[in-house]
Amino acid sequence: MQVVISNLLSFVLMCHCIIACQNANGSTFSADTVIRTEVNVSFVIKQEACLSCGYDWFMEAVDTSAIKLLDKSNEPINPDRKVIGGNAIVIWQFVALKTGNYQLVFYYKRPWEEEILKTERIKIIVAEQKASISDTISSTIIPPE
Repeated sequence: MQVVISNLLSFVLMCHCIIACQNANGSTFSADTVIRTEVNVSFVIKQEACLSCGYDWFMEAVDTSAIKLLDKSNEPINPDRKVIGGNAIVIWQFVALKTGNYQLVFYYKRPWEEEILKTERIKIIVAEQKASISDTISSTIIPPE
């Protein structure tokens, strides 16, 4: 009986992961996604991922003399729920170092698989800094359910 219950719970968890991953597969990006920022101003991009299923966002190499990755972290979508698995928000924090137009390219996939489920491109336009105090610009990109 315990084996049957254990197998049933494993099956339910696996189904949950598959469904959650498909939900994270959608996108709110369009071909016109643009972030406008200034030199020495940090900006944040948030993306939904099914980390418990092994899927994550990976970034293609970028000109680090122009755009610098400060941090990549993640947080659960609903931290109040005590549920194992499900989707999370991947948080990328960058700072713009020099003026110009740049592109960030992200891939949604499992690191051990070749197949890329989603590719996202974001155009970054960096202007001279107007304010004397550095600010943070936040862009939340969460696919609809």
